Amino acid sequence: MQKKRVTISIVSSLASPHDKYFSDIEVAASLALLAVASADVVVQPPPAVVKQSQDIAPDGSYSFSYETENGIYHAESGSLGATDARSEPATIVQGQYQYQAPDGTPISVSYVADHNGFQPQGEHIPPISPLIQRALEYIRAHPPKPEDEVVVAR
Repeated sequence: MQKKRVTISIVSSLASPHDKYFSDIEVAASLALLAVASADVVVQPPPAVVKQSQDIAPDGSYSFSYETENGIYHAESGSLGATDARSEPATIVQGQYQYQAPDGTPISVSYVADHNGFQPQGEHIPPISPLIQRALEYIRAHPPKPEDEVVVAR
C-alpha cells in the first residue's frame, strides 16, 4: 500500500498543472466526439437475397449467382483449363458483379481470373498508364529464363 502512494505522489509531482488541464480538455472533447459519432450510426439488417443459384459438377467446374433486394448482383463460373503445355491445369474463372456506389453511381465489373491473374473490366476502372503498359509488354517479350537445376550431393 505504501509503494502505491509513493508512486502516485511521484507521478503527480512530476506532472505539471497544465498537463492535467489539457488532458481533461482532450478527454472531454473525445467523449463529445464519440457521442456525436455514435448518434449518427444507423444499424440496418443485411439485405435479403432474392435470387440464388449454384451448381458444382463432378469435373470441378462450378457456377453460382445471387441477387439481393438492394440491387447487388454477382455471378461467376469456373473450370479447370490448360494454361500452356508446360504448366499444370489452373482454374479459369469468369464473372461479373454490380452494385450501387454510395453516391448513386451504378458500378458494374466483369472479370476473368486465370494464370494471368485477376483482370477486371469496368467503366469506373481507370485505364493502365502507358508506362505500365510498356513495362508489361517488355516483360511479356522478355520472359525470365528458368534457372538451371541445382543438384545437391549428399
